[in-house]
Amino acid sequence: MQLVRKETNTELLEGKRLKELEMNSDFVLCKFSDGSICKAGIVIGADGANSVVKRYVERETNTNENSCAAVRAYVEGVSGLQEGTNEFYYLKNYLPGYLWIFPLKDGAANIGFGMEMKKTKSVNLREMFLKIIQEEPIISSRFKNAKIVGEVKGFGLPMFSTKRKISAQRVLLCGDAASLIDPLMGHGIDKAFTSGYLAAKQIELCFKNNDFSMEYAALYDQSVYSAVGSELKRSKQLVQLINRSPFVINVFAKLAQNKRVFNWLVKVVKI
Repeated sequence: MQLVRKETNTELLEGKRLKELEMNSDFVLCKFSDGSICKAGIVIGADGANSVVKRYVERETNTNENSCAAVRAYVEGVSGLQEGTNEFYYLKNYLPGYLWIFPLKDGAANIGFGMEMKKTKSVNLREMFLKIIQEEPIISSRFKNAKIVGEVKGFGLPMFSTKRKISAQRVLLCGDAASLIDPLMGHGIDKAFTSGYLAAKQIELCFKNNDFSMEYAALYDQSVYSAVGSELKRSKQLVQLINRSPFVINVFAKLAQNKRVFNWLVKVVKI
């Protein structure tokens, strides 16, 4: 935001929480929780997993159907961290969930556990997460001297499952709001950047041609799925395969010991 403020003439309205949108033929009226309003020619929904803007694109869609519930903590003192290497663990006793370990610059780590939302009704994710790092043989030894900083927080991740509408008249969705999270790895920042860039290109076209219709906005859907759709679909298929046949992970691990095969997997599977 500092760069936007410094390098452009953009007016920034910070500390605002969007409450609702009022759709008009010539503009969108944005209503905020503090009672203030503003008019917009087009609205970009980059407001995360619990997107307010998304409601105006997918009003009839069950947005939790393909979501993942997760818990996350920042942990210090984890042994065996490698800078620049993110770790993912699909553990036999905890499928269809997975554990992640993301090293941070200060030597700490972002560690969490996620599972399909529909599978979490009968489990306590926080308890499961703590049990894994304390008792799971291949994990627990790395946490002997570790300390959780702050609290273990829960959140939702709207995973990609299939192509869906991510635009409407005068509305575009980006990142998590567009359910562009990779279902295999659980990350979405790369897809968020891609969709943000493509949204900017679509905005230019809308204003240049003075066309804010739903049909014209659909060009954005096409460009996003052309860029990332195949990769996300492949990840979804791999998750389904792993959940049905967990031994596949061991097969991949053995194959990856061969450097040439590993490079092929990275290129084709994009792991």
